[in-house]
Amino acid sequence: MFEHYGNRFLLVGSNYVYPYESNRVMADLVRQSRGKVVDEIYVPLNARAADFSRTIQEIRKTSPDVIFSTVVGAATAELYKAYRAAGFDPARQPIASLTTSEAEVADMPADVAEGHITAAPFFETLNTSEATRFVTAYQARFGAGSPVPSAAEAAYFQVHLAAAAIGRAGSDDPERVLPELSEIEFAAPQGRVRVDRENNHTHLWPRVARLDAQGRFQLVWQSGVRVRPDPYSVVQNLDGWSADVIATHTDPG
Repeated sequence: MFEHYGNRFLLVGSNYVYPYESNRVMADLVRQSRGKVVDEIYVPLNARAADFSRTIQEIRKTSPDVIFSTVVGAATAELYKAYRAAGFDPARQPIASLTTSEAEVADMPADVAEGHITAAPFFETLNTSEATRFVTAYQARFGAGSPVPSAAEAAYFQVHLAAAAIGRAGSDDPERVLPELSEIEFAAPQGRVRVDRENNHTHLWPRVARLDAQGRFQLVWQSGVRVRPDPYSVVQNLDGWSADVIATHTDPG
């Protein structure tokens, strides 16, 4: 975002803990880039079109390079529709999100979604054999054309990890299962994943994609390496993922 668009960010999120913490981290990164957070706005979890009036006014007033969104659920489509109706240009100042997935995009016209950006470990359009098999099986089960978001992929591989850990433990007793989790790897649709022994979070594969004219995510960047989780980080570095948090596993693709 800093390289291609600029370092002036407007942060907008739903009013609960995840957006507050995500924005804390993003604000740290913006300041490291000698950039500026021009505003930080929170809307209700069930926000409607009118709830984004201030956001639209501030985008027009401050002209940020990037709108960083952690708006969730049905409110996501309302934000993107309001952005489109205001005449803003995603080629110049896109909405970049950690929370906008295929599920939210399904609720908006393709021309409303086009040009905006999401970071996630998995996208429905990911071109690997594991991802293709997963998407095919998911849509066979839930209906052709059903959106396949990263949350569905995470639920899928986490069940497999849990089942394998229970099998190794020979019990479903959490005290016996937990130590086994860090001993297992699983070939998830995003790549091989594992649970970290120290913090019980998952090593994942970072990716960034842009929405095309059909409302489908097209990959524009991927790390090529699996990244260790750092869920309790206090201070972030712009290159932190490439220094202390990279696991030794590299992407076979």
